[in-house]
Amino acid sequence: LQWNAETAGGLLQLSRNLFPAAAINDDSKYVVFGVPYSQYLRGDFDFRHFRFITPTSSLGFRFITGLGIPYGNSSVMPFVKSFYVGGANSIRAWRARSLGPGSYSDSVVGKIDQIGDIKLEWNLEYRLKLYKIFEGAAFIDAGNIWLRQKDLERPNAEFEFNRFYKEIAMGTGIGLRLNFDFFIIRIDAAHPLREPSYLEGDRWSFDRVAMKNVIFNFGIGYPF
Repeated sequence: LQWNAETAGGLLQLSRNLFPAAAINDDSKYVVFGVPYSQYLRGDFDFRHFRFITPTSSLGFRFITGLGIPYGNSSVMPFVKSFYVGGANSIRAWRARSLGPGSYSDSVVGKIDQIGDIKLEWNLEYRLKLYKIFEGAAFIDAGNIWLRQKDLERPNAEFEFNRFYKEIAMGTGIGLRLNFDFFIIRIDAAHPLREPSYLEGDRWSFDRVAMKNVIFNFGIGYPF
């Protein structure tokens, strides 16, 4: 169980009282050395549980949730502090930062670098020792990211209690691992099961199973 919390910009806000006139840019943002500083609160929670089924097989579960709140000098979270899903250590049926937020559909630019203020993610993985250094895995990943507030440029990206559960993405796949004891080389192949950016009623992907939709991920170490 791991919990993290951080904040930024609070001391800079207090320091404004030391100066007769704080520097402000053209966007009415307070600046330090000409650069507007960020103010936000951020927290995340990571729970993992592992259970051996046999001496050579195990089941791993992970749940992640996170929330970021910009305030004061910031209207949005900094890019590097925002949440994302997808990639080798997240929901592996999507490339990193290509999923979400919510049921927003970006058909023009291909959903690149999508970030959010809220994150929910679940991972379930069965791990099996095959032969010597070779290990296999089968997994299901689920989750998404959301915005805290509406964004006119990204409709249906905000978190709402009456629909967020309908916007959970799901993917499944298998993996091969080479365990050299001091490090692990991992290759995972995953296919989307549920795509929240599609119209409601057409989000399950059972009729769209195809090799062209398989995402391959390369990683070092276990995903969690």
